[in-house]
Amino acid sequence: MRRLPALLIAVSLYGYTPAKAASEPVQAQAAQPLRVVLDDGYPPYAFRDASGRLRGLLPELWTLWQQQTGIHVELRGMEANDALQTLRDGQADLFDGLRSKPGTIYPDLSTHAYARVEADIYVSAGISGITDLPSLRSFKVGVRDGDACIDHLVAGYVGTLKRYESYESLVRGVVNEDVRVFCMDQLPARHYLARYDLQPEFPQAMPAFSSELNRAVRRDHAALLADVEHGFETLPEARVQALEKRWLGSGDTPFSLLASRYGPHALVGILLGAVALLVWNQTLRRRVSLRTRELAATLESLRETETLQRAIIHTLPDGIVLTDEQGIIRHVSDRMLELGHFAQAQLLVGHSLFEFIGDGEHERARAAFEHVISTGGTRAQIVRLRRGDGLEYLAEVDAALLHDQAGHNTGLLLVLRDVTERQRTQEELRRAAVVYESTTEAMIITDATGSILAVNGAFTRITGYASEAVIGGTPQQLHRHSCCCDAEVYASILTQLRNGGHWQGEVRAERQSGEHFPAWLTINEVRDEHGDVANYVGVFSDISQLKRSAEQLDYLAHFDALTELPNRTLFHARLDHALARAARDGQRMALLFLDLDRFKDVNDSLGHGAGDELLIAFSRRLRQRVRTEDTLARLGGDEFVILIENIHSDDEPATLASDIVELSAGAFLLCGGTEVFIGVSIGISLYPDTSGDASSLIRDADAAMYLAKTSGRSTFRFHNEALTLRAQQRFALETSLRRALEHEEFVVHYQAQIRVSDGRPVGYEALLRWRRNERLVAPDVFVPLAEETGLIVPIGEHVLRTACREAAAQRSAEPFTIAVNLSPCQFRQRRLVERIAAILEETGLDGHRLELEITESAITASADDAVRTLSALKALGITLSIDDFGIGCSSLASLKRLPIDKLKIDRSFVAGLGHARDDQEITLAIISMGHNLGLQVLAEGVETSEQLMFLRKHGCDLVQGFLLAAPSPVAEFIPSA
Repeated sequence: MRRLPALLIAVSLYGYTPAKAASEPVQAQAAQPLRVVLDDGYPPYAFRDASGRLRGLLPELWTLWQQQTGIHVELRGMEANDALQTLRDGQADLFDGLRSKPGTIYPDLSTHAYARVEADIYVSAGISGITDLPSLRSFKVGVRDGDACIDHLVAGYVGTLKRYESYESLVRGVVNEDVRVFCMDQLPARHYLARYDLQPEFPQAMPAFSSELNRAVRRDHAALLADVEHGFETLPEARVQALEKRWLGSGDTPFSLLASRYGPHALVGILLGAVALLVWNQTLRRRVSLRTRELAATLESLRETETLQRAIIHTLPDGIVLTDEQGIIRHVSDRMLELGHFAQAQLLVGHSLFEFIGDGEHERARAAFEHVISTGGTRAQIVRLRRGDGLEYLAEVDAALLHDQAGHNTGLLLVLRDVTERQRTQEELRRAAVVYESTTEAMIITDATGSILAVNGAFTRITGYASEAVIGGTPQQLHRHSCCCDAEVYASILTQLRNGGHWQGEVRAERQSGEHFPAWLTINEVRDEHGDVANYVGVFSDISQLKRSAEQLDYLAHFDALTELPNRTLFHARLDHALARAARDGQRMALLFLDLDRFKDVNDSLGHGAGDELLIAFSRRLRQRVRTEDTLARLGGDEFVILIENIHSDDEPATLASDIVELSAGAFLLCGGTEVFIGVSIGISLYPDTSGDASSLIRDADAAMYLAKTSGRSTFRFHNEALTLRAQQRFALETSLRRALEHEEFVVHYQAQIRVSDGRPVGYEALLRWRRNERLVAPDVFVPLAEETGLIVPIGEHVLRTACREAAAQRSAEPFTIAVNLSPCQFRQRRLVERIAAILEETGLDGHRLELEITESAITASADDAVRTLSALKALGITLSIDDFGIGCSSLASLKRLPIDKLKIDRSFVAGLGHARDDQEITLAIISMGHNLGLQVLAEGVETSEQLMFLRKHGCDLVQGFLLAAPSPVAEFIPSA
């Protein structure tokens, strides 16, 4: 408090009245106050209280400065970036509270550092292991937008930053646990941690970096800054220390340390200081008044210059970016905002340039940046940048190093242009050039008059002409021996090019050697920006091989590749033409349908290669007998047809059929010396006698061929109405079978299996019945057809599922088994075991209660596969029995390998018991063999007492038949518990 009394003493000695002396300058300043802006989000230096009033150390220091100097100070608080821009725009005279790293030089500002501040990284007490910047990379770090912490963290490759608009919003984010790590200057951090009672949560901090608080003016106002600092030097030390202690909590603060060197102790010093203060005060007032007028004129000039510069910058097609030496963006042009799709400059200013670098390009971009900073040289590069909407684009960047008047580096000037389309166009041109040279199609480019400008490598390869031999000539000159097309086609080409700018078609081209070849030519015109024809582009390919392939495909489409006979397609075409001629001319025709006998045996025993040889040899014999005017064709497999036109009697096709049967009876000698003997069955249909169209001719001949098969093979038969009726009935039955499955017309009846020893039922066999038109159809009527058509598989699965479900639903006093027949088709199914296991699980029937009956023929077809399948079924607990045992060809060796439980004696042997000695001996042998192998034996088809007595006498285990129980629905035979 020494300076204020000393000033009063000096004033009184000189007879000077402060109020009077100060009145004139104060009035002069009333119109032109000193405009000062502060960062109002930096407690305890400057902040706003709950009522919005500007509070803190700096507002009170400026109040003291105003009182000391008599100069009116207009204080405004705002966000730091806004304050800096306000100063640069000339809307403020001084910015107090500018934070920067030590040694930072601003090209357009004069600064004075008056306090040193430390920034720390605060980590929640619940997080351990944070010792340096690399250990922060997996954490989200809270920062104030535009703060120097961002540069520090980005330089340490800590990229996951959560930005907040102010320190207070950052701390509220900490309170809400949005972030648990944040970077902030020490003094604001202490203020907010105390205010929100967060000291226990953040007891320690990790030092980050140091910075300085500055007062700043525009560079052309450096004298004003010196005067202002002189005024601060004259403030009463005690008052300053009291304010510091109040706001900073200690007299030993960064601010007070800078001020502590002042404080005269001698009266002479006090008087001199007072006199100097009065002189300085008057001088400052006059200088401020004069400088204000000068500044107004200069400001107007600067505004005009700035307006011109901004107009120039913002009309440039390129974007402009100014950064400091660390890459922090200080200014962007409007064009840059357009290029980057940013709504306002604040989205870029204060951010690190490297935040907007595309993925995977950070290291290359940083290396280029550091190269310019270290060498001062410019360097143009293509860089992938991220736009404001999240998309990326390619920019060509030119960088220039900026210097201040002293030659110090102040940052970079970056000029950016969007080259995405240019790069895409260049890439397309590069690809087009690669396609042009690497394509297999010849390309020729002419000008509008037809003069050849360029040809590609494929043109040389196809025609034999080198490019230098044809450039400058015309396409017509390449046809030395003949024109590429006749006059009519040439005129059509010109007409289509004039009307639509495009033509394509087949032409006859000529090689340099004079050889002609077919070519597929496409011509397109190319127009310039005025719409005039500039070029013609012709693309052609040699289609010789394509035409040969087409001819081959046409041959394969109409002829059998193995026998070279007409195939089904060509035969049908010829048959339609023959029928039309016969109908027109009133002629008769005959169709012979041939099928080789025992051809399957050849395939199965000697292989398909031998079968193919046999088909070729047979077709050669047929050619020797058939007339050239007749049509001989192979329909497929071992089926052939012969069409005889204009016959006069039935003897003609009969004679031909007889000859073919005879010539096919001879041995066929195959490769390797193997002799094969076969026969042929032939069916004959006649037009118009028995058949009136193509489909009926083939159908009727096919039916007659099957009649020949059933008549002993190696013969021929004519078609008649009875055959047609039988075929129609068979087809109708197949159709009904399919509908029966869809409409659930199949039902299951059950027949008891009786234990001979006590006469009690121990199981039931599920028997399939077809309820058709309210009557039951016997299985022997439809089962053979179902097996032939493959319908037995879904039908058999229906029976199995129904039997298992109904058996599982019954609760009888004694458990019983349910026996279901598996057809050979079912037994050969690849996923049979999985399907049966699924049905057991679905219905809930225990596998031990299911018995599957398999015929000998199904098992002997492939013994090894049968053993594997039966073993898998056995693993499910299922009982296995061989049905109709004794009528097949099972060997005892194969029988011994099978994991079966029961043998069922076929009903044909049971029927002869009591009167046929052979049937009795076979039955006794089966019972004895079964018992010796540890198997149960069941006799089916027991219909008389004599049969039952014989079976009981000789130890048969089980019997089944109408004598004991007829098949009936489930509700009629299984007693409930």
